[in-house]
Amino acid sequence: MQRGVSSGVVRGLETVCALLLAILTAIAAVELFAWGLWQRSFAALEEIQGILVVWFGLLAAAYCLAEGLHLAVDLVAQRLPARWQGALGRVPGGACAVFGLLLAGLGVELVLAVDNTLPGTGWSASLQYQPAIAAGLLITYLGAGQALSGGATNRSANRAHPPTAG
Repeated sequence: MQRGVSSGVVRGLETVCALLLAILTAIAAVELFAWGLWQRSFAALEEIQGILVVWFGLLAAAYCLAEGLHLAVDLVAQRLPARWQGALGRVPGGACAVFGLLLAGLGVELVLAVDNTLPGTGWSASLQYQPAIAAGLLITYLGAGQALSGGATNRSANRAHPPTAG
């Protein structure tokens, strides 16, 4: 069940990140054309773009963690005895899980501290900090999964068990 839930979360993250990137590209294109044609930009679009960049960056970090696309210390790991390599594989996931908890906690503090609105959209300024909560929880979940599995990522699990036809 854990593998199914985790792969569903990763697929969801991948879809959301792709959608955010498409929206960010569209907003950037509108802003560029508006500036080129009328020497004018739209404050609301700039605010929305700023919020989406933060959401994209933090959710993409969670996705990269799940897919094993973060930096690895292979040079050190390859020089260790085989029995220590498995333990070393748990360290990055555990460290990421702790970082995720800290990120989510900071996000909650910031959301609770903000009580103003963004001038261009009128939206709550806390929208700028809510991604820290969502990404922190996702990073904690995915990092803890890596730490408990000995550092196996979705990508390495997929290589170990290729999909079968039918």
